[in-house]
Amino acid sequence: MDLSTLPPQIISWVSNLAWLLIISFGFSLLAWFHWAFDLFSHFTIQYIVGGFALGILLLLMHQYWLAGLCVLVMISSVIETRWLMQDPLLFTRPDAEANFKVMHYNKFFTNESPKIRQWMQENGADVDVLIVQESGYDNIEFLKQLSDIFPNQFPQNQSESFNDISVLSRYPFQITSIPLADSSDVSWFTSAATRIEINKPGVPPVVIYSFHTAVPMGKTYSTHRNGTLKGLAAAVAKEQSDYVIASGDWNITPYSPYFSDFVKSSGLHYQNYRLLPETTWAAPFLLPFLKIPIDHVLYNDKLTLTDIRRGPAMGSDHHALIASFAVPDKDLNKE
Repeated sequence: MDLSTLPPQIISWVSNLAWLLIISFGFSLLAWFHWAFDLFSHFTIQYIVGGFALGILLLLMHQYWLAGLCVLVMISSVIETRWLMQDPLLFTRPDAEANFKVMHYNKFFTNESPKIRQWMQENGADVDVLIVQESGYDNIEFLKQLSDIFPNQFPQNQSESFNDISVLSRYPFQITSIPLADSSDVSWFTSAATRIEINKPGVPPVVIYSFHTAVPMGKTYSTHRNGTLKGLAAAVAKEQSDYVIASGDWNITPYSPYFSDFVKSSGLHYQNYRLLPETTWAAPFLLPFLKIPIDHVLYNDKLTLTDIRRGPAMGSDHHALIASFAVPDKDLNKE
């Protein structure tokens, strides 16, 4: 197929889109230097799709050097989506039996009636722990509808809420709030952090750090998010438990250098088993490659991630994220 005979206006329009892609990708490489450039790093998946589509179109239009640049952006972006993972070349799920499943869900603070009970009854029989963010201390009544599925819940009443994080578990747990940097300059629901220790029979205690960071729009919010991630990475690194998970809506993709910093400082691992990661936001976008991955579940060396997948949105602007782990048997752990 030869598209070089198309009207010059169309060729010019495609060329301009290609330059927009190339310049945006270039900005993403400067993420360390300014919060606005860091935002460009969040669209790495879109650079892959755009580079592929525009590269083919420009090739058929005989715009070879510009097509080459788009393909280079695509290849660089594919590498970027994989290089930070525990095993960048691993696409096959480990052959290990999962015995611990965590579901993270940012339900959106104005979403008063998510269809989470119906989903749990139909699909969530093996979910051990459900962590809900943006639950809101004045908006937790819907969680009580799940008390027959998750008899262990926090908070039980409005006064004991830790900002916007609620925890529902099939098994007993202990929860403590993690102090954050001064958040007087950010919205009340944007920053929260907890340490949750789950005591499931048959396996050693598993500690989950769940946190929700500020939306990085503007210098103040970006600085707060980055400082929160830095402080929490230090807290996770000092954790004495053998089995540690960190989850939440972090308002950052794995392609930001600040995410890379968190992984290195915390000692946790990040992994996906598909070619592209489990994108979670914005849920109303129907096509997965239009979304970005800002919800995460990371884990330490002694845990084996057997599966991680995107769950339902249930009225939220976020999809849930569901991760399954193989935790060593408690008796074997004693040997």
